[in-house]
This record gives sequence, structure tokens and C-alpha cells, in this order.
Amino acid sequence: MEEGKIIQLKIKLRSTSPTIWRRILVQGHTALFELHEIIQIAMGWQNCHLFLFQIKGQIYDEHGDFDIWMGDEEDVKQEGSLEAFSPLDFSLEELITETKQKFIYIYDFGDNWYHEILVEKFLPIDPDLNYPVCIGGKMQCPPEDCGGLYGFYEMLYILEGKEGREKAALLKWLNKPYDPKYFDIEKVNEHLQALG
Repeated sequence: MEEGKIIQLKIKLRSTSPTIWRRILVQGHTALFELHEIIQIAMGWQNCHLFLFQIKGQIYDEHGDFDIWMGDEEDVKQEGSLEAFSPLDFSLEELITETKQKFIYIYDFGDNWYHEILVEKFLPIDPDLNYPVCIGGKMQCPPEDCGGLYGFYEMLYILEGKEGREKAALLKWLNKPYDPKYFDIEKVNEHLQALG
């Protein structure tokens, strides 16, 4: 990848239907740790759990300690070493080399939110844009600590059902309305600009 280029990424939250996704533009010199922060904002997470990336079979873990992660390592391991490297030490342009390249971002080692990230394009810098920027997306990400995919869909089932003690308790736990179709790209970009 040439220096000074922009990378267009599509981020999909695995196994969601309809798919929860975002499309973002980031600079090639963006560090993996910065990409983590960008994903947190774009998806709507609260950045309160551990994370890791897997790129070309290599783990890039927040603490450089893959042993912290308690998931099924076969879900992550495809090739290469399970030695973990810090995401502070690598930029995207060092690791992303071609379009259609895919990699994984896992957030919250309890709920295990798997994000599949696709490298869609390399673009020239647009002087009229402030990077990073979100250029598309659909659906709201699940609430933090809702119990992974199973807990998320159980929550949606309860919210769609009749009023009752279970629904009242869930609404109290959520502490605010939850609309699974909600996605405010302008609000996302306001937060991304503050990050940038």
C-alpha cells in the first residue's frame, strides 16, 4: 500500500440478522489501537472491555497477552503463531496489503462480539474530508453486557413482547429506550471528529 492512502473498511458484527455493519475510511498510518477506538465509536460500543485483532493468523492483543482471552482459540486461529503482539506497535499500512483482505476484531471476551472486517478499497486522500469518517451503516449495536448473541436476541424477543415483570426489569436494566434499527451517522461522525 502506498503511503498517504486511505483505507475503506466494512465492519460487520458476525451472526447478526439483519446484519449490524459500518463502513469507515481511515488513514493508512492509523495504529491498530486507534482502529479499536474508531470501531468502538462507529459501532456504538462503550470501550469498557478487552479486545484483540487477528490479522493473517497473528494475534494483536491489548495487553500483548493472548492468554487473557477465554474464547475458543480455533475461532481465531487460522494460521501462524498464537504469540500476541501489542496493537500499539503496528499501523494498518504495515498489516493491510490488498483489497478483499479480511481480518477479525473481537470485543469483550465474555460476550465475545466477533467483527469481520473487509478491506474494500484504497483511496487517495480527499482534502475535503476529516479522517476517520463513517460513510455508511445499519442497525444499532447490542447493549454492553447483554450476554452475547444469545442474550441479545433474547432481549429483543422480550422487548417485542407484552408488558410484564420480565420486560419491566429489562427496561430498567437498559435505563434508556433501545431501538435495534437506530443508527445516527452524523452523531457517529461527531464523535469520530472529536477522536481525530
